[in-house]
Amino acid sequence: NILKIQAKASDVGTDPDLQVTRIEYTEQDVENPTWKELEVSDLPAKEPAIFTLSLDITNKTDGTYKVFFRAIDRAGNESPKVEFTYIIDRTPPSPPELTIPLADYTVNKRNRSFKWNSATDATAYLMQIADDSSFNNVLNHTSNQEYTGLKGNVSTTTDGSFSLPKDGNFYWRVASLEKCEDGFNISDFSETRRVIIDTVKPYVVSISPTPSSSNSISTGMVTFTIRFSEPIDSTIDISAMLTSAGGQVMKIEKVRSSGDTWVGTTVIPKNNSALYDGNAVISVDKATDLAGNAMAADSSHTIVVNTGPAFTTKLFSNPAN
Repeated sequence: NILKIQAKASDVGTDPDLQVTRIEYTEQDVENPTWKELEVSDLPAKEPAIFTLSLDITNKTDGTYKVFFRAIDRAGNESPKVEFTYIIDRTPPSPPELTIPLADYTVNKRNRSFKWNSATDATAYLMQIADDSSFNNVLNHTSNQEYTGLKGNVSTTTDGSFSLPKDGNFYWRVASLEKCEDGFNISDFSETRRVIIDTVKPYVVSISPTPSSSNSISTGMVTFTIRFSEPIDSTIDISAMLTSAGGQVMKIEKVRSSGDTWVGTTVIPKNNSALYDGNAVISVDKATDLAGNAMAADSSHTIVVNTGPAFTTKLFSNPAN
């Protein structure tokens, strides 16, 4: 690595013989340092002499360094030394900590905001969003002249936004950047988080009553297992009703819910065959998936209610016999 320092020197006065004849430099910050002559092609010169010092800093460790310069004229007079300070910093900043969205966040809005905490020494941040966890296909790339060779979006703030193009799994991560005079340092990437975009409403796949026989139920407690097309939000109450052929409406009370399955029960009373027997309609509504999509009300499922005869048969004997 080569550090180039450019400066200029001139002699004081109007006489054309007052010229700078020599430029010297040293890296020794001591009282009597050893000075080295710098090769300058246009010396001696009356006009300001522009010179460049190229320092090999390959083997220098991180830290603060000084270089001193002085000019010498025809009479051997030495100028006061001039100090130039530079800092070598090859240590990248720490990765930022992601804040929102949380890991495996499921949502039905494609325009998303992303936020993270600031990192010490970071002057900018590189955010990457991809549709694969290896980030082979970075979706949010914008070119940046200050930070060339990077894929993604560079921002000086701790947030960003992007409209995800479709439903599915997306992955995001952020790295810290530190601007230097000759380039930049980049940190390791933060953790990778997944965002799931889901704009499809859930729907009922099947409804299974227990006990039942050939989709027919009788009196007593009946358990209904409703399976949906995807996992549903168990914190949102589902409306499940059974309407008999005679117009009797019975609420199916929730017992449990897990993943894509909801289980509830209701009771079919005895001795009311006229009101309950026949094809009953099961109505389901208000189921919401993990992304916040609410189902369309569904009354397409039916079941046969058969409570048995409405009379009883008794055996008796004839006293005359």
